[in-house]
This record gives sequence, C-alpha cells and structure tokens, in this order.
Amino acid sequence: MGKEIIHDKGVSSSYKLSFYNIRFILEGKEYLWNTLTGACICLDRKGSEYLKDFKGEEDNTQYFEILQKNGCITDSNINEFEKIIYEEKYILNNEFPNRLSFTIAPGLGCNYKCVYCFEDGNLNNKYMSEEVVEKTISYILSRIEQNNNLKYLSITWFGGEPLLYMQIIERISSAVIECCDKNGVLYKAGIITNGRFLTRQNVELLKKCQVKQAQVSIDGPSDIYCKLKKAKINDYTSVIQNVKIASEFIRITVRINIDEFTDVANMYKVIETIMNSGINKNISFYPGFVRNYSRDNDLEQHAHSVHVEHEKLLYKYLEENYGVNFYNSPYPKRRKVSCLQVCRANVCIGPEGELYRCEHYFGDISKVIGDVDNGFYNNSVDDRYYNVEKKRICKECKYFPLCMGGCLDDVVSGHFSIDCSSFKKGMLEMQQHKLKHISN
Repeated sequence: MGKEIIHDKGVSSSYKLSFYNIRFILEGKEYLWNTLTGACICLDRKGSEYLKDFKGEEDNTQYFEILQKNGCITDSNINEFEKIIYEEKYILNNEFPNRLSFTIAPGLGCNYKCVYCFEDGNLNNKYMSEEVVEKTISYILSRIEQNNNLKYLSITWFGGEPLLYMQIIERISSAVIECCDKNGVLYKAGIITNGRFLTRQNVELLKKCQVKQAQVSIDGPSDIYCKLKKAKINDYTSVIQNVKIASEFIRITVRINIDEFTDVANMYKVIETIMNSGINKNISFYPGFVRNYSRDNDLEQHAHSVHVEHEKLLYKYLEENYGVNFYNSPYPKRRKVSCLQVCRANVCIGPEGELYRCEHYFGDISKVIGDVDNGFYNNSVDDRYYNVEKKRICKECKYFPLCMGGCLDDVVSGHFSIDCSSFKKGMLEMQQHKLKHISN
C-alpha cells in the first residue's frame, strides 16, 4: 500500500468512513472489517494512520482506492442505513423475483410428540386431499408461468413429519419439476424431518424428487432423545442408521436442539455417536435454539445468550475433532432481509391449501394470509410485516447488516429479541476465528 494512483477529475465529492467499519487487533495485527460489504482488510502502520487522519477527500492514493472499493470509505451523501432499508423493502415487496421459494406441509401428523414443539395444540392428522394436491400444483405452476424473471425455484418440505406423506411429495414434485424444466427454471428442494422414516427407499424417492438436503433434528443422547420426543430406544438407533444411509445420497444437516439447560457434553455425545457410525461425508452439524414462546422476553434473551456460548463451543469441538467440513459455517454473513420467507412472493402452504407467512403458524387459522384457490388476501395479518420501523438500537448498531434486526415475525409479534451483546461478541469472535483459520 502507498503507491500513488492518478485519476481523471470528475465531479468533486466528499467522503466519509463507513459507519459499519469495525477495527480490532488480532495476534498483533490490526484489521478493518466492514459488516456491510463483508470486506476485512489487514492494516499496516501507514494504513492505520491513514484511517486516523482521513480528511474526507479523494487523494489518489492506493489507500483510498482500496478502502473505497471495499466499502470502508463511502460518499458522504449516502445514508448507509437508509440504503440498507431501501434494499430490504425492495426485496420484501418484489412480487416477481428471480428466486422463489415455497415451504409446504403436506400434512401435520407426526410420529413423535416433542415436548418443545411449537405446533403443540395444532398437531392433528390433517393432510392434503387429492383435490388440495391438484390445486396446490396449479397454484405453484401458475406462479412459475406468470413470473418472467424467475430463474430459481426451491421447495422445503415441512410438517408434522413430511415423510409420512411421501406420495404427496412425489406427486407435487413431479409436476413442479416438469414445469420448471419447460420454463428453464432451476429447481431444488430440501426437507425438514425427524429422520425416523429417512430409510433407503424414501431417500431414493427424495433424490428422484430432487431433494438435495435434509435437516434432521436430534435432541441429545438416547435417554434425552427418548424423553423429549416421547420415543423408544429403537427409534433413536433407527434415526442414527438412517442418517448414515441418507448421507450416501444427499446432504444431511443434523440440528442439535439445545436450550439454556443443555449439558454441553451431550452435544458432543450426539456428534460422536453419528461420526462413529461410519459417516465421512455429506454431513454437517449446527445447534438449534429451542424457543419458548410462553415466557417473557428477558428470559428468552438470557436463553439466547447461553445459546451463543453453546454455539461457539460446538463449532470449536467440531473443528478440533473432525475438521471444518463438518459444521455449517458460523462465519458472519451479510443478510439483505431478516428472513426470505417473509418476502411477499414466497409463501408457506398448509395441508388444506391455506397460505401462511411463517411455517411456525401451520394449523393456526388466525394467521392465514390466503389460499391456493384465491392467492393472497392482502389482509392485515400479512400487511403487518411490511411497514416495520427498525428499533433505534438497530439504527445505531454496526452489526445490523448481519442480523437485520432479527426475526421479523418476532418483531411484529413482540415475542422476543436476540441478546444483542452476546450476538455482537459472538460475531466478532467468529470473524477473528475465520482470520486465524485463513492464516493457518
């Protein structure tokens, strides 16, 4: 750095350092990390002095060029926060995006009765009738054919336990894949399952349906698993075996459900059990935060802070014992919206053809925003997501681009907010960990 760059003079501008710059020292080196662009620059002594003495003017130095190119210097007229919000609103309200996603619950029945399930009280044996299946297919196909911008379509199969309804998954998948192929749309799918029926036969069928990834929830070692899911020991052993078989065909993400009372050693036992079964590819792990919607926000924030600590311990354990390929990357990433599912174009489809904004509301008729016959109702239940004022704490936070204020449904419902101090500390530590890994 330090080489002089000569530019043609255009319209004069003034500049400022980005609000989203974060400076920190790691192993004797100084870094400048911009959470908006994701850029992270190692500063030499002159670079550090340049930032300290920056006068807000273009000076034709390489320092200026590099910092501006990476978003660490920006035009003084730009309000970075409002620019983020403008982009978020555009994505949320775009009715014809190039990417479209559906979360579909072919039925709400389940073979387990997990004590923490957010569908508690809504669990029943509702599933899609032949008529609803055909209407669901017609609805999705019409959404594909009406969108000339569409390049990518994804479906996530949800429940209840979606593998109880494999015939419905096959029927809808076949029609949607054919339509996507005809319209030049790239299609992929995933499934969220408890894994009990993730047998070789079903996995082969899922692969035929272009399901490329499965998330399997495992709460802990066999005794904890059976207690929380009201299951039997052979259920646990079957799930472990199914995960091994399925990983030969598709990508498996094991979600280890934890709360503030979880013994960290139990997380490790789950991983050891699965890895000792002979799996060596196509699998990763991540800690799932078990929510409790009945308690107040202060308790939830405390639980979230504990979760962040568990998360760091889990990633450290995986890396030290199995390598970086066995966990979902914890590294901080820029988010353009808090949740893609609340984009107007995307939607969750229930077993009676009802539409929801969030999969957590399956079975709750008070949260219905449309149906596959009539499309969106544009009712108040849905509209509440699209004129949300960000909290002042978010406007003043350098980490805002990494969380976008947290779950939008939480914000509008007033349920819960993340523990910001733990989140920010965790993001910085993960960024530093990434730099160490790159250096090594």
